Amino acid sequence: MSNIISDSSNPLQPAAAHLEPLHDQLDDGRNEQLKFADWCHQKAETCQFLYWTTVLRLELKVLVYVCSLHQASFTTYVDALRELAVWFHTLDHTNYGRWIPVHLRDMVELPMTH
Repeated sequence: MSNIISDSSNPLQPAAAHLEPLHDQLDDGRNEQLKFADWCHQKAETCQFLYWTTVLRLELKVLVYVCSLHQASFTTYVDALRELAVWFHTLDHTNYGRWIPVHLRDMVELPMTH
């Protein structure tokens, strides 16, 4: 994530800058991770917490996808799109849900066929 923040031309810099301190705070030690995990477990009973954690997971997957395009990383692009493919059906985007797997197959076979 550090390379995202250091690149000033990246349009995702503000989003990554807000996530970086949270990531560093969790990596300070094992006790902090356990405390955060316990807190998440306690809050998991509420519908609002489940909603926002789901939104955060989706936004992070989209962020990885956009970064793969920005960095021109083919393998990251395929991996990110594979993770996002499930969300198209969930969010009722039927055509994307049908055609993304076809596109992924073509992208995976591209190095072998050309």
